[in-house]
Amino acid sequence: MSKSSFFQKNRTSLLQVLALLLMMLLPSIFADTWNYGLIEYSFKGMTSSSAKKELRKQKVSLAKGYAIENNRPLLLIAAGINCQNCDTFEAKVIKNSAFLDYVKRNRIVVLVAQDDSLQGSTKNEYKPSNGGGGTPNIYLFKVKGNEVFDDKAFTESSEVEKPPLYASSFDSSWTVSSFTSLISSKLPNMSLKSVAITGAETIAT
Repeated sequence: MSKSSFFQKNRTSLLQVLALLLMMLLPSIFADTWNYGLIEYSFKGMTSSSAKKELRKQKVSLAKGYAIENNRPLLLIAAGINCQNCDTFEAKVIKNSAFLDYVKRNRIVVLVAQDDSLQGSTKNEYKPSNGGGGTPNIYLFKVKGNEVFDDKAFTESSEVEKPPLYASSFDSSWTVSSFTSLISSKLPNMSLKSVAITGAETIAT
């Protein structure tokens, strides 16, 4: 059989294979290089102080590492453990697909921490206002270091630029639209570094 006859006979199969390869390659070629992370942790049900410290260290390190490596702001949602407002805000806004799309488009790293100590230390340091006075407290930071992991992880001057770009207590009137508009008005002019983060993932509590 001649080469031309072979290709004519198997043309359909070859085209199918090429189409399949193209479909496999296109997502990696055109994919967004920002593998942003919605990072969460909660101390609910935890009693061991050492286990809490290790969990905080892991999640804070991850969030601050992403922000530093890519020169992007970090949005901290400092929540209480037994806080209905916190749960409502997380379900209504933070876990909303429109909000997740927003932080991806704007390259914002988000850390949701149900951690009474962290919530208390940041509140005492920055005295957030503008909201209804309750938790969660919302902070937008430019981070500098990645070494302090105790409950003052976001109050040490070597770790974050002070004061925060934004600090507010919870406002029950916030919707995805109003909250993202507010954050947009506070975003700094920061150029995304050419090295994109890898391995970021949504981490369930």
